Amino acid sequence: MLDHRLLKKHSSGSIGGAASVTVPASCDQLWRVVTSIDCAAEYSPSIVSVERLDSSPKHSEMKVGSKWREMRLRRDGRRVVATVTVFRMTSGDDDEEAANTVGDAAKSASYPRSVSCAATYEKPHHGITSSCTLTVRPCEDGKKEHSVLEGTFAAAPVGFVDKVKWKFCLGCFKKEIAKAHEHDLDQIVAIAARLGSSSPGKGKPDSLIRSK
Repeated sequence: MLDHRLLKKHSSGSIGGAASVTVPASCDQLWRVVTSIDCAAEYSPSIVSVERLDSSPKHSEMKVGSKWREMRLRRDGRRVVATVTVFRMTSGDDDEEAANTVGDAAKSASYPRSVSCAATYEKPHHGITSSCTLTVRPCEDGKKEHSVLEGTFAAAPVGFVDKVKWKFCLGCFKKEIAKAHEHDLDQIVAIAARLGSSSPGKGKPDSLIRSK
């Protein structure tokens, strides 16, 4: 259950939201789940498939420029296809300190760490863009076996025609984007909590996620 949820509607017709949750797992364990591209379909049942588009081998670390195509299944049975690109990674308290890869972030051995992604959608939802930032930070009480996951997102139409369609035809889809974001956070928390309770070693993230 998320500790905090917030959904805002802006005058431009765009929407934005934020959520945070305390996770019974270490920052390192949570970060592994957050940055595991190939396991997205494992932690989120709504994601049908993930296909890398940047020629990176499977299980390679996430980096700025990582790109993939993901297919989601809406609750009404329709499929939503989006191309997702990582455009920023940071490590430490200084927001200007950029990390190009997961490995670069790990070298700093500091939190918070964050990854930001942008998504464009295929028909019939083309003309819509969204962005999401996931941040992992230590708990304020200093417990190493717990961490905090924060997520923010925004979505908006691109052109004038898209804004008209967004306003009059895609109200349900706007809600779906918000729900998908919250659902992903819930699923990440569930996986990280299971990893925390089992105290796994250094196996591949996908093998850890699949072990129930």
